[in-house]
Amino acid sequence: MFGTRYRVQSVIPEALGPALSPRDSLSRQRFHDDSMRILHIIARLNDGGPTRVLREWCRGLEEHGHQVHILCGRCDANEPDMSQLLRAEGIGMTILPELGRGLHPLRDLIALQRLCRAIRRLQPDLIHTHTAKAGFLGRLAARLCRRPCLHSYHGHVLSGYWSRPINACFIALERLAARWGHCHSLSPGLVAELRDGCGIGRRQRWHYLPIPIRALTPDPDPPRARAEAWDLQGWDPLVPTIGILGRLVPVKQPLLALEAVALAAQQRPLQCLIMGDGPLRPQVEAAIAAGGLRAWCTGFVPAAAGLGLCQLLLLSSRNEGTPLSVIEAASLGLPVVATAVGGLRDLQPGPHLHLVPVTAKDLAAAIVSVLAQREDATLAAQITSGGRKLAESFAPAALIPGYIHLYRSLIAEHQRANPPCPDSRPC
Repeated sequence: MFGTRYRVQSVIPEALGPALSPRDSLSRQRFHDDSMRILHIIARLNDGGPTRVLREWCRGLEEHGHQVHILCGRCDANEPDMSQLLRAEGIGMTILPELGRGLHPLRDLIALQRLCRAIRRLQPDLIHTHTAKAGFLGRLAARLCRRPCLHSYHGHVLSGYWSRPINACFIALERLAARWGHCHSLSPGLVAELRDGCGIGRRQRWHYLPIPIRALTPDPDPPRARAEAWDLQGWDPLVPTIGILGRLVPVKQPLLALEAVALAAQQRPLQCLIMGDGPLRPQVEAAIAAGGLRAWCTGFVPAAAGLGLCQLLLLSSRNEGTPLSVIEAASLGLPVVATAVGGLRDLQPGPHLHLVPVTAKDLAAAIVSVLAQREDATLAAQITSGGRKLAESFAPAALIPGYIHLYRSLIAEHQRANPPCPDSRPC
């Protein structure tokens, strides 16, 4: 458990997961009398948006004197795993292998049982769930254990992922799970899509708060040295580089992005850096070879290092939440061209952010226009200042207090609705 405050106690048995290192025990720290114990549940800690946002939540909560613990599944074999990084930062976690994102009825039932056992031992004040499967099972476990729960939609898989019958099934499950707690969205647009469009959750149980995103530190290595280290043969620092950063999966539409770059390259010299991996990588590499594009596919690389080689970030998704890559690129002063979908529509456009329809022709036109603007000193300064202003609005130091206030209000509401048993023991 998180432990009695001011005492040292280890409480996660080996049956619930790997043995905890000394740094994993949150009860080793001294906390204020009014500190909260927050339990995060997530499918996996891959190097993606939800994990990096979760890292900022944990950092911020601990800096304010609160206790956090993570229950998570394992990453897929081909995914970068951030769990060791979070452990090294002193964030406690327990791995539940059955909680991984793959659907399997028997393993999912085991995951639910182990979640309930962990919750009863950890005794959190509030459970905060993330991602689809972990969110459903975590909310059900919170309901069974009579704990207040908040689920964050970092985006959603209810559009752009599945066929219509499967979408209808997932929407029905989300409507059910929304009865077991409160819902949190990263942007007003996502609230409208999920609550008003899909009928998920009651109005008074929806909350909107931007996610905390830490600004990137510029890569210390010169671009030419970085390109040599990554063996980007033929990369030319004098030719504008278009960056595509993210998973190579259908909803991100990397082939559409390559088509847009190819169209833009007909109007001016360009090269392209695809920083990511996924099931569409073979098709991406085949498209590069067939189209004669000057492009390289690096796999997953640190965002600051990859963006340091680029003059523009391109997003071609057909559905998005609030993409971290956009805020991170903005913090480095890079302009962004993106499709006007999902949470992107809630970001303020300007010289630093151009939102266009989901077509290769519109994306290509925006690429050419933005690169021309970068060649004008006045417009280039506006791009940099606008981007950094956008990034500052997502600074963790400014946003974490809002989450602490939300957590406290949900805990207080739950306590009013569920008074303790007369004998002071859990009901």
